[in-house]
Amino acid sequence: MRFLRVLLATLLLLGEPAFAAPVTIALPDKADTVIVPDGTGLKFKKFDEDDQAIFTGQLTLTGSFYYGPNEFDDGTNSLTLYFRPDKASAARMPYLKSRGKPGDMVLTNDTAFANAVLSREGLARAKKSYATGAATITVDTVSVGVICDGPSWTARFVSVKKPVEVKFGPMPESGC
Repeated sequence: MRFLRVLLATLLLLGEPAFAAPVTIALPDKADTVIVPDGTGLKFKKFDEDDQAIFTGQLTLTGSFYYGPNEFDDGTNSLTLYFRPDKASAARMPYLKSRGKPGDMVLTNDTAFANAVLSREGLARAKKSYATGAATITVDTVSVGVICDGPSWTARFVSVKKPVEVKFGPMPESGC
């Protein structure tokens, strides 16, 4: 009987990688392939009008946030919430086979983030320079794809684990 238990346990351990295979989703027009690591909790829902792969489900990420003037000045003077996941968080996120793991990403629902993290004075300062800091956040509705031949990630901000220490300064270099 013990032999059978050991054999069953061995088969389960050997069989686990087959169950842990990442999901792959080819983007329209063969722009790239999205790889979804096992265990993310995200499920593919659809492609949006920009051919971005949309995923539903929640994901908790740790990294750095930058909230302030839109990096690409579109004349609206709007504020944008950027998030740079740390290495461990980026490894759990969907990524692009040819273009790699996420660096900077844009978070939508930025007003909820600002209300959760910034004081009134902090919000006024963020309109002139970036509020920045380390944070653990929960996101949902993650999109991954290629825009203007560059990798693109967005997610909807849901909540932040407090406390968050906020500093103010310039947006760090992020490249094109």
